[in-house]
Amino acid sequence: MSDMHDSGHGGGQDGGHESDSPSPLSFSHEHEESGHGEPWLVSYADLMTLLFGFFVILYSIANARNKSDDGQMISIRKELAVYFGGKYISNTESAAEKIKSRVGVDPSLLKEVAIVADPDRIRVVIQSQFLFESGSAEFNPKATPMITSMVNTLKTSGSNLNIRVEGYTDDVPITPGGKYPTNWELSTARASSVVRVFEKEGFSPESLTAVGYGSAHAAFPNLDSRGVPIPENRALNRRVVIHGTPNLEAPPQIYGPAAEPATEKKSEH
Repeated sequence: MSDMHDSGHGGGQDGGHESDSPSPLSFSHEHEESGHGEPWLVSYADLMTLLFGFFVILYSIANARNKSDDGQMISIRKELAVYFGGKYISNTESAAEKIKSRVGVDPSLLKEVAIVADPDRIRVVIQSQFLFESGSAEFNPKATPMITSMVNTLKTSGSNLNIRVEGYTDDVPITPGGKYPTNWELSTARASSVVRVFEKEGFSPESLTAVGYGSAHAAFPNLDSRGVPIPENRALNRRVVIHGTPNLEAPPQIYGPAAEPATEKKSEH
């Protein structure tokens, strides 16, 4: 009996010790409940961060569109392209490359046409001797296809551009008795001839401007320090410059006569 009692007593002690000390299973369970053993929380937090960044980008794009800020839009597109390992090429830059490739087909045009493009604008400089005869604002036959092709390339580029065409001459006065009394009229007529091509090919008249500068704003000196003409520089100063810039603003207000416009009179009975 005593052996049975001792044995029972010892078993009770052993059972008591087992119930008091935590088992590895219970410790692991408590560790998980403390939050350190939940790996899905890390993935969930990463997902929330990515979603937050995604919606910030969407907000920035929508905000830029509402403000018609093409510069901000281009910056966002560039950053996204770089982030995903690509390269952003704007519509105007793509159009410039197309124009360059078409100009490059004829080596003689390389000295007559210069093209500079930024992400949101383009500038094309064409020497007047390629476009017009001396003292004339009518296109040379060989110039018409190139101008038309260039205009169509800009039209289909996907950019909403305002087109400003500037005409320049050298400092040689116009021969009296001609169609144009001075270089002012000649340069303006040449710029207008180019603008008419843009309008003919579908550009809105409100987005077009023609300006004549005459012999002012020469790109290179017409005369050297001794007053001797520099023929090469004079040829370079005879030019037409086409500027394509973003159409970000509303059309300018056109002011009419000082008098109020006529209104329809009500019929009297």
